[in-house]
Amino acid sequence: MDIEGWVHNIPIVTKLYMVGALAISIGLTFDLVSPLSLYLGHTQVWQRGEYWRLLTTFLFFGKIDVGFFFNMHFLYFYSRRLEEHFYFNRTGEFVCLLLTAALTLLGISYFVPMMFLSQPLIMVILYIWARRFPDELLSIYGIFTVTSAYLPFVMCGLAYLINGGDAVRVDLYAIAVGHVLWYLADVLPQITGVHLLSPSFVLALFQPRRHAVE
Repeated sequence: MDIEGWVHNIPIVTKLYMVGALAISIGLTFDLVSPLSLYLGHTQVWQRGEYWRLLTTFLFFGKIDVGFFFNMHFLYFYSRRLEEHFYFNRTGEFVCLLLTAALTLLGISYFVPMMFLSQPLIMVILYIWARRFPDELLSIYGIFTVTSAYLPFVMCGLAYLINGGDAVRVDLYAIAVGHVLWYLADVLPQITGVHLLSPSFVLALFQPRRHAVE
């Protein structure tokens, strides 16, 4: 396998997210950083000025182990397909979608304590992907097959069996966020022509710069 070619072909936003997550996990694996300095604590953020936690909460996937590779698989597969199929040459719109998802999850976490928002963000991405690719057949660990439209809810059921009710609660919040964002991104513009998730001032940051010709 051509690793360099594979990495080169990953879309830029998905690639940067994966690189950030890998960097954090390497630091955790070799005890270069502690989870205590990465989790989202609103007291630490707003009273102590530890603003990096607003970012690291989305990059934390634990040490490099089987669970880490499962999460990277989900991130690579679903984020990449969204970015390639729906946001090709529209990087700014994809960034706006992820930023809105992240800010919404941060807002929810102020009222419902959640230390790490990496898993919820992947669930948001998964839900939006499932709404846009609703008819694909997917094998779940080689045990049974489901239609992609039901995948987020199947994952909730598996989370309940493995981790209990708290994990399902977090996943349901993420699904709710994903549904709202899907509606704002795909349904509302068709009804009103308004693109709330794509403000022009953000999109302008990702437009190619034109150099003046003398």
